[in-house]
Amino acid sequence: MQHSALSQSAQRQRMPLLKGALAVFVFLSAIYLLSIDIRASYGASITGDEPFYLVTTQSLLNDGDLDLSNQFSRSTYSSFFDHADGLWMQSRNVPGKPLLSPHNPGLSIFLIPGFYFGELLGSQIQMVLIAGATFALAFVIVSKLTGRWFSTFWLTFALGITAPSFIYSSEIYPEIPASFFLLLVLLILTNSRRVGALKALTLTVLISLLPWLGVKYAVIAFMLGCCTFYLCKPKEKWLFASFSTISLLAYVYFHLSTFGGLTPYNVNIVYEDMSSSKIFVEHFVFSDRVYRIWGLFIDQRFGLFRWAPVLLICIAGIPLMLRSKFIGKLMFALFCTQIFIASFVVITMMGWWFPGRTLITCIPLLLAPLVFVWTIAPVPFRILIILLITHSVFITIALTIAGYNRDVVVAVNPYELEALVFSATQLLFPDYTSWDFHTWITTTIWMLLFTGLAVISKRMLVAFRYHFGTKFKHEL
Repeated sequence: MQHSALSQSAQRQRMPLLKGALAVFVFLSAIYLLSIDIRASYGASITGDEPFYLVTTQSLLNDGDLDLSNQFSRSTYSSFFDHADGLWMQSRNVPGKPLLSPHNPGLSIFLIPGFYFGELLGSQIQMVLIAGATFALAFVIVSKLTGRWFSTFWLTFALGITAPSFIYSSEIYPEIPASFFLLLVLLILTNSRRVGALKALTLTVLISLLPWLGVKYAVIAFMLGCCTFYLCKPKEKWLFASFSTISLLAYVYFHLSTFGGLTPYNVNIVYEDMSSSKIFVEHFVFSDRVYRIWGLFIDQRFGLFRWAPVLLICIAGIPLMLRSKFIGKLMFALFCTQIFIASFVVITMMGWWFPGRTLITCIPLLLAPLVFVWTIAPVPFRILIILLITHSVFITIALTIAGYNRDVVVAVNPYELEALVFSATQLLFPDYTSWDFHTWITTTIWMLLFTGLAVISKRMLVAFRYHFGTKFKHEL
């Protein structure tokens, strides 16, 4: 009888999560559909790396291989790429060898269903559905972590409709699918005090998908693999290690035999005749990129805090994440890792993409510190959070309207958005294209603000222990 009562209680607790996750998925997916018609450039609806992911998908469907020679010779890409000058070349065209896109094939394979049914539009709809599912997963994970499902529910919407989340929901880039698989892994680990054989196999597959989407996710995959190994039962540790080794060998063999290196960058025109190790050395620069650690957030044109002011609150939640469960600590570590990669490995902080691309994979993880801070914040601080959320929503609305009117395009000049809700804050942020007096003074002010938020969050630890201390007492 007691076991039956506990089972019914657990069932009742799961219902709000399932209904909430479904509502998040449906509502955000519907909102994200509005981002499809916003053009990436004035010359084409998609640009950058997007058409190269899709032309590889087209080759897989039409020819059954990764060789793009037929697609370029026949200009078959014109069915989804509408630039008047056609598609440029990213790869070396060596006679007698296949013409390959310099990108990991994971996303191109992943998009086969959407492309098969609707080419560009079908792929964008598939991306939108994955984006909606990603935030639904974030809602479930953070609800389990915090025990505050209602606060998590509406804050998921607040985070999900920020401009970076909105724009990348339909962009043809691996960031959102990588976030989806990352959150699937975290959900399984959240529900597992110890990992058995079936979960070990499932986690191996999910973690292995990350580097296939992009070699830039290899470090995150390694971290998730280490955590999974730690949580495995003693016998399953060797099972998971064996599965992972086989997966790693398959990845290495495929890339060496296909691209001639551990990364697909070897076939890129930019890195012609360079080894994988030399490419990494070219990518990794420290001294000239230290400013990116904060520039990713406060840069006048590309900073996340300018496009999604609500994310500023996450700074106050950092010490709280470090006091939370194992999964909360892991989420914090993953986000810090992504900041490191975005700062010192990714070639540019500003490029032909919308702000936040280098961090978008881990943005759903920021839901946790938002919920922590909201739960323990006093009324004045909650009012500030609501104002920042409102500001973020109006920026997304203004960007959408400007995008529809072609006043801006998201991969070229989004920061030229003239709406007052965006332009009014311009002078509050440093411009890291030039280091003048304004850059130094605004950077100093922001550093002081960050320090103040950290102090506030430290003072909140007493309230945090009151609200969450018992819940986290028996953490892993």
